[in-house]
Amino acid sequence: VVLVVSIGAVALLLLSLGGTAVVDTVQTGTIIGAFPFSFVILLMIATLVRRLRCRDKAVRQLEKEVNDPRHRPGDDLVDADGLPLAPEAVAAPGSGAQHTAPAVPAPPTSPTRS
Repeated sequence: VVLVVSIGAVALLLLSLGGTAVVDTVQTGTIIGAFPFSFVILLMIATLVRRLRCRDKAVRQLEKEVNDPRHRPGDDLVDADGLPLAPEAVAAPGSGAQHTAPAVPAPPTSPTRS
């Protein structure tokens, strides 16, 4: 807000002192000063397009992997953190292997007073 008010005040002062010729000069100076930033904006646009294309390739590769007809059922087995389970942690169906939970130690008992 302060910047807009100060720019307006300077423009009003220049217009009242020198007429439209001074304002045109300031306008030309502003355009010349802002010209290098157009290259920065063009560079940002080019980078955005390049990153979006790269992301599109990554999404296509992921879709190809997910929709692969050779997808094995064991590929979907993950632990609670989403990490793949080790092959020895997965029992083959019909192998008779039973999943046993790890033993939980009994809570400590407090000594009784006599």
